[in-house]
Amino acid sequence: MIHDLFATGKIYLVRTPVRGNCGIPKLHGIVASGVLGGDIDLTSGEEMYFVFTTKSLKALLILHIDEAGIDFTKRLLFSRKFKILLEEQASPLVITREQLKRLVLDGSYEGDWESVYLRRKIEEMEAAAG
Repeated sequence: MIHDLFATGKIYLVRTPVRGNCGIPKLHGIVASGVLGGDIDLTSGEEMYFVFTTKSLKALLILHIDEAGIDFTKRLLFSRKFKILLEEQASPLVITREQLKRLVLDGSYEGDWESVYLRRKIEEMEAAAG
């Protein structure tokens, strides 16, 4: 079976910023500590994604947890910032797979696309597939 990134599982967009040098131990500790909310159960075996951003909004840190283990993805933007409203101690938002894919590709998950080129390419790909 081929595993598609973001194919299943719940996706949490964490609105409290983290330091850019965080890795798996630090991010997993944040999630496991329960500070993100009471409805997150890491022992359930359910696949989950936790999407963090740095204070500068230049890096996106994605912690993926499933029955096989934990992996970590980091996405950097150089010419602009991710469009995420950060709030200290805010509960994470549950976002859709499409919103996460768009956030990774474009830097925004709602509203107008930041990259006109990417928006055009996605529209062309959707038209060809549909």
